Amino acid sequence: MTKLTKTLVAATVMVVALAGCKRPDPATLRAVINATDFSQATEPLLVTEFTSTRAIGVLAKAGVNGSVESWQSLDGAGLALDRGVLVRTLGIGRGILIADATGTKAALTGQGPREYQRLYKQLTGDNQIAESLFSCRMSGPVSEQITRTGRAATANHWQEACSSGSVSMVNDYWTQAGTDVVKSRQWIDSVAGHVLIEVPAGVPR
Repeated sequence: MTKLTKTLVAATVMVVALAGCKRPDPATLRAVINATDFSQATEPLLVTEFTSTRAIGVLAKAGVNGSVESWQSLDGAGLALDRGVLVRTLGIGRGILIADATGTKAALTGQGPREYQRLYKQLTGDNQIAESLFSCRMSGPVSEQITRTGRAATANHWQEACSSGSVSMVNDYWTQAGTDVVKSRQWIDSVAGHVLIEVPAGVPR
């Protein structure tokens, strides 16, 4: 990471120190991030917020393998996105070992089928691998006004509803310039809930 990127990624750490507590107010963290001028960044960044803990952080790109990009925070937590679709998590609860993104990516282009299946592989509490096959349906797009790290924007909203047995979940994707996912709310598991992922306005892609 460059010095500037480390400064941006460490923004939440500074807030913790200033707050003088172990668990800073998520609203304060969000305010700091929304006030940050991300146009000064020299490399790609993501902002993430977890619905279960309301933990907020800034991730830098750690690697690329084909269409899959890996992102990581300073404390080692991370995730992998395949053209904006969450396919793996690292250091986030039990998390996702692998999630098939094929049907989702095709549907987001408007060229694939609206109904498809997604295979999730996740770790259980006793370190076993559990597989779940979800039946999914994509709806949209609907043009909406959104905010990306505090900046107003217009994007197309897609919604993916999936179910597997008694488990159901909904993922939201906002795209610009065709199929570029600039914001999303994606499911991890029934414990961790969803993660909100934003591409800050002005950062290089």
